[in-house]
Amino acid sequence: MTSNRRIDRSMVVILSVGLLAGTCVLPYWFPPREFVVGASFEVGFNNGLSYAAYLALVFLLVLVVARIFPKPNHGLRQSPSEDAPLFSQWLFAAVILFHVTLFAAIYAYKGRFVFGESLYFQSLLHRMMQGEIPYIDFSFYYGPMMLYPGFWLTRLFGLDAGYAIWFVTTYVAGLWFLYTVLGICVTNARDRALWFVFLALGLFNPLTGINVTMTRYLFPSLVFLAVSRYLRSGGRRHGLVAVVSLAAALTYSFEVAALSLLATFLIWLVYMLKPQSWIAASNFLGWMIREQSVGLHREDGTLTQQNAVCMAKRGVGLVLMAGAIFITFFLLVDPSGGALTGYPEIALSYSAGAHSVPIYPNLPFIALSTLTIIGLAALMRVIVSGRDQRDSLLFAVYALVAVLAQRGAFGPAEPLHFAFFGLPVFLIALFVTGRFAQAHRARACLACVLLVGIMLPMQYYHFTEFSPFIARILAPAIHTDASTDLTVPSGATLEQDLRAVVEALGSDRSYLMYGMAYNSLPVYRELGLEYPTYYTMLRNARDEQGIRRSIDEVRTQKTIVVVRKQDLIGIENPQRSAKFWRVLDLLSGAHTRGSDLAGVILKSKNRLMAPFLAFVQAEYVPLYDQGLLIAFGPA
Repeated sequence: MTSNRRIDRSMVVILSVGLLAGTCVLPYWFPPREFVVGASFEVGFNNGLSYAAYLALVFLLVLVVARIFPKPNHGLRQSPSEDAPLFSQWLFAAVILFHVTLFAAIYAYKGRFVFGESLYFQSLLHRMMQGEIPYIDFSFYYGPMMLYPGFWLTRLFGLDAGYAIWFVTTYVAGLWFLYTVLGICVTNARDRALWFVFLALGLFNPLTGINVTMTRYLFPSLVFLAVSRYLRSGGRRHGLVAVVSLAAALTYSFEVAALSLLATFLIWLVYMLKPQSWIAASNFLGWMIREQSVGLHREDGTLTQQNAVCMAKRGVGLVLMAGAIFITFFLLVDPSGGALTGYPEIALSYSAGAHSVPIYPNLPFIALSTLTIIGLAALMRVIVSGRDQRDSLLFAVYALVAVLAQRGAFGPAEPLHFAFFGLPVFLIALFVTGRFAQAHRARACLACVLLVGIMLPMQYYHFTEFSPFIARILAPAIHTDASTDLTVPSGATLEQDLRAVVEALGSDRSYLMYGMAYNSLPVYRELGLEYPTYYTMLRNARDEQGIRRSIDEVRTQKTIVVVRKQDLIGIENPQRSAKFWRVLDLLSGAHTRGSDLAGVILKSKNRLMAPFLAFVQAEYVPLYDQGLLIAFGPA
């Protein structure tokens, strides 16, 4: 036994080195061939291969680490301990109130949300208010459920307030998702409340984009719970919740739809399997980790033919009804069916690797890998030791979905993506730590790993994004950063200059205000201007084909292109931060403006934009040239 443990520990070391080599070194040997904007293309890093190597080596590490784990003290089912339900409910309400108040204050500062992600959605809502249709008239990389409720609210309250209401609602819904899933992970009500506060505040995201709330990242988990309950218990109420949850997930975002459909199918398959299949699967897992699986609990019984038919009807009916709602929603968006047929293509283009950066062993990557390996290894021990094999397979299904969700962290690999796409696995780790001896110590270690490896890097990244805003409040100055759309201009200077351009050349023409999304949106809205290109922000064109499409659209519509003069030579490399901040950037994985990776990212953006700037200077002539701006138009 001692010899086996030494071998297992040696294998953990060897496989851990292999994990780092496979995810961080091997992808350089097989660089991507087709250009998509992102640092990975510039340095020749294959993010898809990195994730594939991650899956393979994590699987092997889980098997080996599971052999080292002691036997759990409890099985999958554990009696709830509701020792302080009122404390839990009041704390939940306090956290919700805190977030609503904070976002209201952020909104009140400018009368609208002004950060990068929110600008993207508000620009799309402006186009919808002009009668344009998502997926047909402009690109949108998520489902209609993410956008249309905000559009309906803008028609009632105006664009700024309507978007703010929908964002806060979405953010609060994500917190409720978290609180609900924590009810499965932590049976003690007081502990559940404290973990909710820890995760809600530690993973606080102030970027005010609908696409970066916990609603998106925990939606598959909610579908998992709803579908499991319906297939197990039946009933109209459970069926309604399952159908609505699955339909909402299908229309919310393509990766949410894919994970939710996969979870639904696998859950249905688990309930359709005969008990002998459950035993065989459990025995196979036990054999792999050198642990004998216990026998089938007698309450599992046998799957009668009548039950099988009933289960089949529930599963098929659930998918058909949710699918019908999905199709109906898209047909309401576009009765011609163009949006429905175009959405899969848009989803595939979103998954092509744009904005990817190389993976390296920073704190978020190490924390994600460690908690995935330990959490799944501990879960495997609990599964093998349990007597309810059906529940065991259900947890195995959730674990599979949780690991597949991590693919999103292997694209724009920065702290926020590691945090949110890893959240389901973090919840698994929280769940299984309560099944072993010294649960409080294990959960304290889990909290430390999350704090140091995930939360602090994520909040450091947010600090660097907010520092220009804070600096402007403390020391106002006339300043506009030419390097990015996401910076804060000094007062209304640039907006006034853009209005002057439109007043001089006329508002009856279409305009493309290059690289000025922050300052141009109020001008587009107040003067009723239309966006000329399919991609609302040119950086979302992602590849040469997308830029060529934008060039053709600008040429056909004879659009006036307004550019800052310094942008005509391309975006200059940013000034690098001091060594201390660069070390923090390296450890946190944050791609700040002064980080070592920022120059590579800007080089890729220059490559993407070069054909467009070349077109403007070759085929257009200056029509307006004052101050920092120059407007080009057809001769």
